[in-house]
Amino acid sequence: MGENVELRGPPANPEADHEFIADCCRYQEGIATEQAIKAKYRFATIRARDICRFGPNSIRDRESVIKMAEVLVRRGWLVPMKTHRRDTKRWRIAIGPD
Repeated sequence: MGENVELRGPPANPEADHEFIADCCRYQEGIATEQAIKAKYRFATIRARDICRFGPNSIRDRESVIKMAEVLVRRGWLVPMKTHRRDTKRWRIAIGPD
């Protein structure tokens, strides 16, 4: 696979681009470390709409996005946030399970 890369810079805003999803893929493949992901997305939030727009084609429908997010909530990676609309879903990207 190669060496672990270090992610630098200010926390990215996943609402503006697909960088968060790409970084999660890098972590899954062993390219980025867990510490780098935790440090980069410490206070970021993401909406279901953003995942539908910028995510892989296989999860671009709302039901798949919500199911995927529920798994990440159970594993400690996302924290649900209250929204002003009941049809909007938003999560805070947590520092991780531990």
